[in-house]
Amino acid sequence: SQKNTNGYTIKKLLCVPLKVQGRVTGVVQVIDKVSGEDFNRDDQKLLEAMADAAAVAIENVRLFEAERKKTELLRQALDELHRTYRATVQALTGLLDARDEARAARCPRGLVHLEVEAAAREVGAQEVAGADLLSGGHGTVVDALLADHLLQELHGLAELL
Repeated sequence: SQKNTNGYTIKKLLCVPLKVQGRVTGVVQVIDKVSGEDFNRDDQKLLEAMADAAAVAIENVRLFEAERKKTELLRQALDELHRTYRATVQALTGLLDARDEARAARCPRGLVHLEVEAAAREVGAQEVAGADLLSGGHGTVVDALLADHLLQELHGLAELL
């Protein structure tokens, strides 16, 4: 006999592990049969069966919660990607407008190149081919860098969802 924390004297105790895929995740215990008898092998088998079912249910809840958290993180990443995409499109529009304005004003090439480089750095391009940007050719370095980056991010998120 042993007293527990609330003063109840425990006379008989039966404990079985909660196991999931061979690892112990907890313990189930029962104390003192109402009849006062000792716990027997049938009691142990019944408690083990109940513990197995409980362990699976607890593990399923844990796994579901982990997946829910992953899904939320993916949603947040997708929202951030959408914000980045909109900002990138806006920055590219600004770059193209600056190029067009420079052509219209026949501004000195060096000044426009610096403005375009600064705007490109804002959207993450490391190097800018000023001649391509100012020449009006399709498929500039900045366009290619941004399009490639955005497509990679979108494909990665689509695969995860």
